[in-house]
Amino acid sequence: MNIEFNDRVAIITGAGQGLGRCHALDLASRGAKVVVNDLGGSVDGSGGSSAAALSVVEEIKALGGEAIANGANVANFEEVQAMVQQTMDEWGRIDVLINNAGILRDKSFTKGSLDDFKLVLDVHLMGTVNCTKAVWDIMREQNYGRVLVTSSGSGLYGNFGQSNYGSAKTGVVGLMNTLVLEGAKNNIKVNTLVPTAGTRMTEGLVPLEVFDLLTPESVTPAATFLVSEDAPNKTMISVGAGGYALVKIVETDGIWLPEEQQTAEAIAANWENICDPEGETVPAQGSEQPMKFLSKAQNALSQNSNNTTETNTMNDAQKWALTVQSPMGQQDSDLFLNEDGNTLTGKMLASNGETNIEDGKMDGNQLSWTVKVDKPMPVTLSFSGTRNADTIDGQVKFGAFGSGPFKATKA
Repeated sequence: MNIEFNDRVAIITGAGQGLGRCHALDLASRGAKVVVNDLGGSVDGSGGSSAAALSVVEEIKALGGEAIANGANVANFEEVQAMVQQTMDEWGRIDVLINNAGILRDKSFTKGSLDDFKLVLDVHLMGTVNCTKAVWDIMREQNYGRVLVTSSGSGLYGNFGQSNYGSAKTGVVGLMNTLVLEGAKNNIKVNTLVPTAGTRMTEGLVPLEVFDLLTPESVTPAATFLVSEDAPNKTMISVGAGGYALVKIVETDGIWLPEEQQTAEAIAANWENICDPEGETVPAQGSEQPMKFLSKAQNALSQNSNNTTETNTMNDAQKWALTVQSPMGQQDSDLFLNEDGNTLTGKMLASNGETNIEDGKMDGNQLSWTVKVDKPMPVTLSFSGTRNADTIDGQVKFGAFGSGPFKATKA
C-alpha cells in the first residue's frame, strides 16, 4: 500500500530544520502542497529569519513539488491566523497540520525562571493550540482533517532540567485526547508523535555516537503514517533510531472500599491490589473512569443488599422484572406499577434501595416516569417506553451520563 497525499494541503510548523524539514520533504514527495512554517529563531527561541523556511521551499520545488514559506510565530494567534489565510488563498483547503515548532530553555526547576517556563509553554502548548484552533473549523467544514501534535519522553516520563518542556509536552496529549472526541463526527483524526531525534535541540545532550543514530529521517515515517488518510486515531507512537513503539495511558482495575473503610490507611493496606496490572484498561474517554467506579460500587451494594424482601412490595401493584443496560453495565431490579387513568404510581426495588416513581404518565400504550436514586451517586433516571401485553420496552436517560435501553417483563 502506497501512502499518498495528492491534492492534500499540509501546514508544518518548525519546518525549516530538523524533524520539520524532513516531514515537509516527505509529504511533498508524496504529492502534498506544503506550507513550510518557521520563525527562524535560535534553539532558545530568540531571533528570527526566513532563510531556513525559504531554503526548504526551494528544496521541495527543485524536486517538482509545491510549497510556500511562512514565518509566523506559533505563539502569536494573529500571525497564525494570517498563515492559515495565506494557505487558503493559495490552495483553498487545509488537510494536514503537523505541530512541530519548539524551543528549549533547559534549567532545573530551582534555577529556571517563570518567564522561561511561560515562554516554553507558549511555544509548545499554546503554539499547538493556536495552530489547531486556526484550522479546526476549516477541517470541520470540509469533513476531513489530520492533526499531529508532538510530545516527548520528557513529558510522558520526565527528564531532569526540563520541567517547562515536559509540562508543555504532556499538555498536548491532553489536548489530543479531547479533540479526538470533538472531531470524530467530521472525520478529523488527531494523533501524537513522541520522537527522539538528533537535531539542534538534542545536540550536546547525548553522546555523539548515539546522536548519529537518531536521524530525523527515521522519525518522519511515523509522522507521515499518523497524518495519512487511513491513519489510526488517538494514537501515540514513540520513535527513535529506527525503533517504533505504541504508547498507552492505562488504568488498573482497582478496588472498591465501603464508606467506613475509605481512609488513607485502608489505601495503604490495599496498595498491592490497587496496583495489580491484571485487568488494566486504556479508557477511551474520561467518563469511563467514574462509570467504572460507580459500577464497582453498584455491584458491591448489590451483594450486601437485603432490600428484596416481600415487605417492600405494593398491594395491588403489577410487578415487572426490570432490566436496564446502563453505562455501568446491566442492572436488574423489580418494578411495581399502579395504573390510575393517565397516571402511573409505584416503586422501583433495586439493590441500592427502594425508590418511588415520580411524574408517572400514560398515553395509550406509551408510558413514562422518573426515579431519583441516591446510591452509588445521586442521579435522576427518566424512563419512556411502549407497553405490550407482557413487556415494556424503551429507553432510560441517566442524567448527564447518557442513555440506554430497558425492558420490563411482567412477573
